[in-house]
Amino acid sequence: MFIHWGLYSLLARGEWVMHREQIPAEVYDKLADRFHPEQLDLRAWARLARRAGMKYMVLTTRHHDGFALFTARPATSPPSRPPRSATSWPST
Repeated sequence: MFIHWGLYSLLARGEWVMHREQIPAEVYDKLADRFHPEQLDLRAWARLARRAGMKYMVLTTRHHDGFALFTARPATSPPSRPPRSATSWPST
């Protein structure tokens, strides 16, 4: 189960609402003042997912709108290339 959850959840019009409705960043960013997930019960979410037959959950912690659910330090430099696996990257 992939969970897309962030500022766009307050508007209840999907995670692409900022782009689709052309909401200016300075207006959209004000939603952060209303986003207070202190009452979040992740265990309840996990129980619900399990009852629905899910084997794992992935919470989108930073979506394309740039809003992050957790504070983190930015990387000091981008990786030189993405991680490789035998099934997803062609050999070089």
